[in-house]
Amino acid sequence: MSFTQQMKLALLEAFVDNDRSFEAAIDHIHRVYGRDNCPSDQICIMFINALLLDDDTSDSSSGHNSDMEENESNDEENEDHGVSWPVQHGSDHGSDNEGESDNDIIEQSAQFEQLHVDPSAFEALKSFFKDNPEGTIAEAQTAIGEQDDWVKLLKKYFINQNPMYIRIFHHPESEHYTLRKTFADRLLDSLGSGQISLENLVFADYCTFNSHRSVQRQTYKFFGHYPPYYVRLRWHPIAVKIYAAMSLNFLIINFVDGSTSCDDDGSCLIDTIKINFNNREDKLWYVQDGNDLNSTDLHQTLRECFDERVIGFENSQFFGGGIVFPPNSPFISPCDFFLWGHIRNHVYRTKITSLVQLREAIVNAASTITPEMRREAIRATIRRLEFVRITNGEESINVYM
Repeated sequence: MSFTQQMKLALLEAFVDNDRSFEAAIDHIHRVYGRDNCPSDQICIMFINALLLDDDTSDSSSGHNSDMEENESNDEENEDHGVSWPVQHGSDHGSDNEGESDNDIIEQSAQFEQLHVDPSAFEALKSFFKDNPEGTIAEAQTAIGEQDDWVKLLKKYFINQNPMYIRIFHHPESEHYTLRKTFADRLLDSLGSGQISLENLVFADYCTFNSHRSVQRQTYKFFGHYPPYYVRLRWHPIAVKIYAAMSLNFLIINFVDGSTSCDDDGSCLIDTIKINFNNREDKLWYVQDGNDLNSTDLHQTLRECFDERVIGFENSQFFGGGIVFPPNSPFISPCDFFLWGHIRNHVYRTKITSLVQLREAIVNAASTITPEMRREAIRATIRRLEFVRITNGEESINVYM
């Protein structure tokens, strides 16, 4: 018996389409795939609860509440329910799933995209960028020669370079492809012409960490074609929002207001940005992941700190008349594909029981990021933008965090 991605998607869709009924969802996959080919009712309920519901939410009509609650309360043991849940770990940080509950493992059940490429070409690509850290994709392609599936080879390289935990689900929208391509073209062209210096380019983002061994639990999304496309909202009392700004030369990490309270328009970032960037003599170019941060005061603050040298917002006062950071594209944000996952892998090596402990763990995790790691993340961002350009923005690289 295998709990396939098709079964999971069918189960989730039936649950939503039938007024959030566990019974109706389970009956549906039994009819489609056969009862003997499906996981137990208990596993189905736990999977739905892990992806779509709050911890304490249950469906009283299902008749399975006591079993579900009993399993969710077990935070230290992993029982064998007859299903093998694949769990992905960070490449350089070891396993951090010790002590996770079944519920946690189910949340990590999405797998890496299967990318079968020529092993020798893959090793050649890794060797090229190791020997040429500032090399471009075009230079790599010239060095190792034409490949039958160059795009797949690049995707495998990028995922191998920064493999973190996958957490989230979101259906891609075709209009985002054009925005990705435009963003990549404008930034790469400006770098190529010398209008923007890579030394002065800053990538910024903000993120919520909580005590439940996850990142961005409040905004639960997955970016890419695989697996399903559901969004989940969840609240955890022990949580903190952090702001990060990363360049070749520095990494800034600040706690935002000491809590997770942050207006949706990004106004909570104003003081942090003023403290870090007001009255700097270097002419930095600021790239913000978050086009929905539409606070007028925030935009005014950015204007005061960077003049027009701001990218990521639909605002005519900024560079190029306003270049939008493409939605659902974390694979071109170094904070998403590198920073948050790296911090996560360190923070959750021990169980978090207080806000003070969470903040200390984040600070300690950030201190492990070396200058070379930071520089490589920025260089990888430029190569990923090249990837967007050659694929016209139509290919995603799954982000695991």
